[in-house]
Amino acid sequence: MSATDTTQATKDRMRTRERAREKDRVLRDLDKAWRGFIDSTKGIPASLMTEAGVVNNWSVRDLLAHISAWDRMTTRVTMQIIRGDQPEWPVHLQKFDDLNYEADKNLSVTEARNRALSAHKALVEMLDGKPEVRAEWVRGAAINHYAEHTAHILAWRQAHPQISAPAAVRSGEAHGEEASAASVSSAHDNVPSR
Repeated sequence: MSATDTTQATKDRMRTRERAREKDRVLRDLDKAWRGFIDSTKGIPASLMTEAGVVNNWSVRDLLAHISAWDRMTTRVTMQIIRGDQPEWPVHLQKFDDLNYEADKNLSVTEARNRALSAHKALVEMLDGKPEVRAEWVRGAAINHYAEHTAHILAWRQAHPQISAPAAVRSGEAHGEEASAASVSSAHDNVPSR
């Protein structure tokens, strides 16, 4: 092997290790933000889980269903990118949200929570099975999205003194920011065309 080949092989190994480290960071941050989101919903009485007003007319149950829809979309789009297909991201984000809200507005709290847990698990398993992830995009589509809605739920909880504060909410730990982080729309902007 020539010196040039050895140098190139070393650079390739270093790039591979950095991609693996970045993937580990993304998965760790994704887990922290997810736990923060789920923690923010704990201890809310079932009678208040469907109360509108957390985000406009959405309830905590609606946010669980909303996150579920976005995690399913993120998984699907990521798989399209990995296959080399043109990603089919929703053209109109508000329309996507509105259609999913209409489809899911009659879910029980348990169904909404289970869908959110299932969709998140599928997203994590898909990302974990890949050699690398598009960190900036995953941060916007999932990590920052969780943090954004965690902040909404926590603010709503403060308006309800009968609901005790959750023991710990870890979403901000994932990236050192609050809900001002980039939202799903910024994730959409970061989806590569191929």
